Amino acid sequence: MSAVTWQQLLATTTTPDDVIAAARNFVANFDHAELAGLPEECKPGKLFDTHDVASYGYDLARHPCDGMDPAVTETIHKLSAFFSQAVVRLSQLAAPRAASQEVVRLFGS
Repeated sequence: MSAVTWQQLLATTTTPDDVIAAARNFVANFDHAELAGLPEECKPGKLFDTHDVASYGYDLARHPCDGMDPAVTETIHKLSAFFSQAVVRLSQLAAPRAASQEVVRLFGS
């Protein structure tokens, strides 16, 4: 049995709220000291909505890591990779669906 990666988890999300929850869980899996060692502009804030996820992903992607401690750079790259994927998934979920892909539910569940 293989472990599910964060990328696989993101791919299975079906709502923006699922993506936000996955982002919160991803950040929660980092050691507190590891996050505390990040530059201020790379420390995760509250992730309440899709804008927070996208904004944080953008901040991470544009942060220069030249001359930084390799461990800090690695953490930034891990966070950036995940949040970039999260933004892609949010875009996919927001895209209009073709009529043939829509699911009409007549009854709850």
